[in-house]
This record gives sequence, structure tokens and C-alpha cells, in this order.
Amino acid sequence: MKRFITRFYRIPRLQRYTMALLLMILIVMTPTLYSATSVSGEIRYTLAWDTEGITITPNSWEVVNDLGYRVQVEQGYLVSNQTRLIACEHTHGLIEWLQHRLGMPKAQAGHGADVDEAAIFDASVESLTAFTPFSFGSVTVHETSYCQAHYLAARALRDTRNLPTDTDLFNITLWVSGTYSDAERTNVPFSISTNLNYGQIIPLQTPSLQSIHAEVGAQPVEVEIVRSVRHLFDGVDFVSMDEAQQGKAILWNMLKNLRAQVVSGQTHAV
Repeated sequence: MKRFITRFYRIPRLQRYTMALLLMILIVMTPTLYSATSVSGEIRYTLAWDTEGITITPNSWEVVNDLGYRVQVEQGYLVSNQTRLIACEHTHGLIEWLQHRLGMPKAQAGHGADVDEAAIFDASVESLTAFTPFSFGSVTVHETSYCQAHYLAARALRDTRNLPTDTDLFNITLWVSGTYSDAERTNVPFSISTNLNYGQIIPLQTPSLQSIHAEVGAQPVEVEIVRSVRHLFDGVDFVSMDEAQQGKAILWNMLKNLRAQVVSGQTHAV
């Protein structure tokens, strides 16, 4: 109590008077003002691919990278480990503003401070040739709005979902194989893997790339985490780089061109 009083009197006099007046008003108002606003809604996640700029054949796909290599991918896998939305910074009203000014503990809107209820941790293997949209799951959240998304690719474990039977992906994040050609070589086989864990935080957008915030409410917020295939091999030199460098470059290219688009649900432009 003594600490509270000390903090209060360190606040400028005009602010003290204003806060005292507000507290008097609150005393005669409904007790529900003393709890955080209750909001509940659903977020649904889909992992998707942008295949614009590549040539897809029945058993493979091709692309020419920025160094002039023609790359034909015949097989490949990626391990998606986690996705989540990140809430916009805000308070839940007047009570939390007063708590912030006085250094008082903050009430949580229906969840513990250490619980990231918007996150899905469910490592799953995706094909780097089929490019099939993958439903990653859904969660119920209690924040009012979300501004960013986070996606993580990380190495596979024994209990990772959709592990292939033709390739051992244990402790592998990304594996891709096929052939490359340049001015001097034709159809040279390659096999590239990496066990690096890479994540990226990105703003929310519409499919037309307008920046938005997603609002939680009666309508579920449907989010697509879109990975671009066209630039996966940018900067990859099949002659001068070793496999570790190549794998790191491919994984980074995927995250560098990542998009999080809200395809359904209430949003507003920013």
C-alpha cells in the first residue's frame, strides 16, 4: 500500500486529480468495469503455396533462378512446425489504463499471461511438388484484434505428422532433389537438405496485398500462410556453394517471400 501511495504522488498533480475523478465515477458504476472485456472468436489456419512463375509438369516443376540455372525439382518436403497470429498492442479499457499508470497488475482477458492461445504447434510434413493447401488447424482466442502472423519451419521429429515412407526426414527441416542445368552442364542431379529452424514475423494482408488488422468476432478469421515457390532457388549456386549453404539459402528464400493473407473474417485497413 505504501508503495502504491508513493507511486501515486509521483504522478503530476493534474493527472492525479483526473485519475481521482475517474475513480470516483467508477465507484458508482457497474462492477463489471473491473474485469477485462470478454471477447471470443475462432482463427483458422491454412498453409498454401504461390506457384506463379514456375512451370509445372506431371512429375516435377521447373524454374530458372536469378543466376541462370534451370532447376527441375522432382521430389521434396518441408516441415512446418508452428503458426500463430500476434495480437495488436492495446489495453482492454479504462481500468487497464489506470493499472498501467499506477504499476498495478494487469487483468487478462480470459487467458493466462503466459499462454499463447493463438498458436498452433503441430509439426507436419508438406510436399514440395504437390503444392496442396493444408489445413493446419484452428484455435479459439480472446484478444480483440491481431496485426501480425508468425510462421516457423523446423526439423522433423519421430512424431511429426505426414512423415513420408520413401525418405527419412528425422532431424530435417527441408529436403529437395532434382536436376539443374546451365550453359556448360545439363541435367546434373542434386540433393539438398537442411536442419536449420527458421521463423518469420509478417504483417497481415488481404489477398490483394493491402495491410490490415483482423478483428475477432462472430465470424471466424481465416488466414492463409502463403509460401512463394518462384524464388526458392534465388542465389543458389550449384557449382560454388556447398549443400549447407544451398539449404540455408532455399529456406531463407521461402521465409523472405512469405505472406499472411486473411481470406475471411472481419478486418480493417491500416
